[in-house]
Amino acid sequence: MTAHPTLKATFASRAATATHPLNAYLFKLMDLKASNLCLSADVATARELLYFADKIGPAIVVLKTHHDMVSGWDFHPETGTGAKLAALARRHGFLIFEDRKFGDIGNTVELQYTSGSARIIEWAHIVNVNMVPGKASVTSLANAASRWLERYPCEVRTSVTVGTPTTDQFDDEEEQEVDPANQDLPPASRREDGRKGSIVSVTTVTQKYESALSPRMNKSISEGDELLFPGIEEAPLERGLLILAQMSSQGNFMNKEYTQACKPSTPGTTTPLCT
Repeated sequence: MTAHPTLKATFASRAATATHPLNAYLFKLMDLKASNLCLSADVATARELLYFADKIGPAIVVLKTHHDMVSGWDFHPETGTGAKLAALARRHGFLIFEDRKFGDIGNTVELQYTSGSARIIEWAHIVNVNMVPGKASVTSLANAASRWLERYPCEVRTSVTVGTPTTDQFDDEEEQEVDPANQDLPPASRREDGRKGSIVSVTTVTQKYESALSPRMNKSISEGDELLFPGIEEAPLERGLLILAQMSSQGNFMNKEYTQACKPSTPGTTTPLCT
């Protein structure tokens, strides 16, 4: 069997061709950190979970959690365990994968994902679902993520750069006769009529939507605080979904027919939660 072409592609090239923002971000992380490690944090307490996330976070690209088996989980949406994990993910550069394995009717999995005390969608970048209840659960999760993103508090982050061109920024052209009165001016400032030209400063403005809860938006945080992993931007707000096609547990009912049914109808495509 021939190897899949992606096995020979670099993480950087796969990031450039990824169709979902979260896929692209993950490949960028893998390229930047030279790592494809996912830590399965199967620990019993929130204290242990946060400890391992902090200590091992710089070496991994994904942290896999089971929030409902962790004792002492603080459900506060802004200062609780999920929020602290999200902060560590920003600081150390990794994504959070809540291994929830949703498996119920559409409306139920939607509420399990977005509501309740855990509010998984708020802090987990990736979740997964099994297809036993049918494809409606995938549709419900996707719709829930889209509605959540519409309501999520966002701000427009604007970056303005102002600079004045220098002689080094102009292409060296062929030498021409220059009026001695103007020979001290850069080429772009010389005028044919001998009058002094003007140099216009260049202003570049870039804008992008960003979470209003981002540490960069918090005016009370000093610039020296290390809040984001160096070399990469903050993770996108879009959420990702993995479909559970197989399991390693003995005697499971995920046979070949089930696995085949989990595959997308079009090869090479996925069903993201929101795009």
